Amino acid sequence: GAAHLELAAYYLARGQVEDALAVLEDVEALLADHPQFYALRAQAHLALAHVEEAHADAMRAHELDITDLSVYLLLAEINFDKGRPEDALAYLQTFGLYEQEDARYWALLGRLYYELGEDFEDALDAFDEALELDDENALAYQYRGLTALELGDAAQAMNDLYEARKYTSNTFEISLGFGRAMWMVDKAKDALPQMNAAEKLAVSDLDFARLYYYRAQIAVDLRELQRAELDWQALLDLPEEIVPEEWRQDAELYLNPPTATLTITASQTPTPTTTQTPTFTITPGE
Repeated sequence: GAAHLELAAYYLARGQVEDALAVLEDVEALLADHPQFYALRAQAHLALAHVEEAHADAMRAHELDITDLSVYLLLAEINFDKGRPEDALAYLQTFGLYEQEDARYWALLGRLYYELGEDFEDALDAFDEALELDDENALAYQYRGLTALELGDAAQAMNDLYEARKYTSNTFEISLGFGRAMWMVDKAKDALPQMNAAEKLAVSDLDFARLYYYRAQIAVDLRELQRAELDWQALLDLPEEIVPEEWRQDAELYLNPPTATLTITASQTPTPTTTQTPTFTITPGE
């Protein structure tokens, strides 16, 4: 059993997620009460975007061994992917009570600040701390780049997202962020193919909503109006709860622009007036 766990961990480190799952499947009955088995399988499921399966396995690992700090970070990451950053907070706080010299912890803490959208400066400080501990931490580069994007620093965003791509496989977030940064520095022609590449990495309705929203605007800038119309309509076709109301209004305004209405205001008809012709009285001899 221990040998299988080591082999699964090795495969995960190399990004061979399917191989890791196959190894774990072979020993599931043997390791049914082993916390590391569930932790490794949770990591594999998370890498494949099987978020609910990852959450169930991580919770089982946590129940079997509440002292394993790595599972706290895993649960924090899973809650981010479930769209519940506020639930990640408690796990990060507990981890931070016992360990501060961990690059992944600081990267996830920075991501928390970024996801909550309140403390971008604190997020940048956390990412800097993470990169001090590990200058190849892809997560820190990725979210420092996305934070820079929110702060309007497109050049920094492009640098960080490029670094993130060096140390991890390309993701939808990285690809979309790169496209947005190109657009912000007036490189719309380069941004559009980048957005098309991001489309191939999108996996959720929320991913597609963000893709359509930004690509439509880039297409408008390039006067590719058919492309823009397709994306605005695709945005409206997504489930209503996925698309922010402001984005939906932008799409509807583009597809159904208000038409100029000629308003004629009735005015009074001028009444002709008769001009009196002056009468001259001429007295003879004068």
